[in-house]
Amino acid sequence: VGLRPFKETIWSFQRGLAQEFQTDPRIVILKARQLGVSTIAMHFAYWLCRFGEDNSQHILILSKSKEDAAYLLEKVPVINDAQPAFICMDTLTNRTFMYQLSNGNTIECLASTESGGRSRAATAVILDEHAFHRYDTKNWTSLKPTLEGAGHFIVLSTANGQANLFYDLYQQAKVEESEFTAVFLPYDLPPHRDEDWYEREKLGYIGREEEFAQEYPRSDTEAFAKTGTCPFDAEWIGEQVRLSDESPPSQVLHDGRGRIWESPLPGLLYGAGLDCAQGLSDGGSPDRTSLKVCTPNGKHVASYEVKAKVEPGQVAQELYEILKMYNPFLVVERNGAGAGMIAALQALGFRNFYRYEKRH
Repeated sequence: VGLRPFKETIWSFQRGLAQEFQTDPRIVILKARQLGVSTIAMHFAYWLCRFGEDNSQHILILSKSKEDAAYLLEKVPVINDAQPAFICMDTLTNRTFMYQLSNGNTIECLASTESGGRSRAATAVILDEHAFHRYDTKNWTSLKPTLEGAGHFIVLSTANGQANLFYDLYQQAKVEESEFTAVFLPYDLPPHRDEDWYEREKLGYIGREEEFAQEYPRSDTEAFAKTGTCPFDAEWIGEQVRLSDESPPSQVLHDGRGRIWESPLPGLLYGAGLDCAQGLSDGGSPDRTSLKVCTPNGKHVASYEVKAKVEPGQVAQELYEILKMYNPFLVVERNGAGAGMIAALQALGFRNFYRYEKRH
């Protein structure tokens, strides 16, 4: 991959992806590693600039670091030089983070810093390895004018857990709750990656099987379910995620944060667990607050899930509305955020808490 010449060796899925870029202006791609997706995206950026009207294109690419941004832009002059003489175009600017053709069209690669993308009037945006962008939400807000316009918007990444904007974008696109198209590219798309290759590569990840599944997933469920150290059976968790896709909630509340599968039944006692977010995870991504409501035999009937970036007062109000429906026996995790949420729910009128007493 990298800067290898495609010629006749281009993989069929890469050709299909290039066509997808041209026909679908909104794409979010979950991919395995080393599939050449970033390289295809840079070819597409070059194509927009080379064949767009003069001075009409400003392609903005955000990468996870300055080094990665510079590496991506290095591909563009190589792509231009590899074209036949009637396509290859003179260059006006060839700097570390900016490349401009003689027709005035520009490709700019920047790091996803806190101000990345701000004050850029982009006609197309590519977010490379988006799940690893520390300021993903702030950058997204800055780039909204492009999203609201007619420009192309391509988001691509390998998985990096669920506590980031990329995960949300992919899941929303998958269930057609956004204008984006979800594309999953598994590990075995290149013709040489068979089961024997998979098992050989896996030997290099002994003790890090979750990381291997993240980087070389067989399904999108596996990519997200096996990221991070998990004390539970990740295969079982992945199967439950798959089964949940077959049983959508009967009611969705608060922009998708609350989900109801079964309305409360009179006389039935419910239990609930609440894990409150404490802020940012170790990777700088927002942690999540999660509520699960179950019947005495463990049937999951309702849930609430939200990132820490939502105002705590709003979270408390939305949680209270679900708790009021079922009046469950509520267990809250013992941490600073949990104590604050208990006080907020009490102020709203909820009283049915489990109380921990240290007796020994």
